[in-house]
Amino acid sequence: MRSAQKSGLSVHDRLVNAADGALRAGGPDAVTIEAVAAAAGVSRATAFRQLGKREDMIVAVGLLRAERYARACADEVATKETAFDQLQSAFEFVINELPGDPVMRALTNVRTIADLADDIHELVTETFGPVVELGRASGQIRVDVSTEQVVRWVVEQLYLAIQDRDRSVDAVRDRLSTFVFPALAPGSASHSSSAAALTQVDRLSMALGDAVRTVAALRGELAQ
Repeated sequence: MRSAQKSGLSVHDRLVNAADGALRAGGPDAVTIEAVAAAAGVSRATAFRQLGKREDMIVAVGLLRAERYARACADEVATKETAFDQLQSAFEFVINELPGDPVMRALTNVRTIADLADDIHELVTETFGPVVELGRASGQIRVDVSTEQVVRWVVEQLYLAIQDRDRSVDAVRDRLSTFVFPALAPGSASHSSSAAALTQVDRLSMALGDAVRTVAALRGELAQ
């Protein structure tokens, strides 16, 4: 207990680190109040006040690791110049790292993505926000929607890619080049606008055709 107190970490941080160690060593079942409290050098009551029940401890560990991944991902994308290259680097990094992490798997077993939305929103924005802003400033990414909307959509695509059976580099790059990048490109907005305009023209033409036929029918009836 004396060495834990001399570590310089707060009680909360010592507990999270202890829970992280227990989770890595024995999985979710090893994360108990008693074991974590003993490893952190605090009482059981203190551990419960600081972190709560087992599920809460797993979430705390998962969020801590998510922050570490976010920093590592940011360092990775910083070596790339264009926004699309940065997004590709981020996708490849996350898809390569997260699925094999037992801590992150345990996190999604005790909390759904929806439950974690508020906790990871700021983290995700800090990670992908600068990339999106770079793309908007350089003309690579469309500006007809907000940065927050773009970030949220990109994260949704990342989550889908993580869930895919094929998470190879080729599969990730194919997903990005075929679906993600075209949807983010400025031209995608004009294409969708043109398609919508053509649809309206088609509907108007059909309506005019119906009107012409109706007038012709009325003229025929009046002439009789």
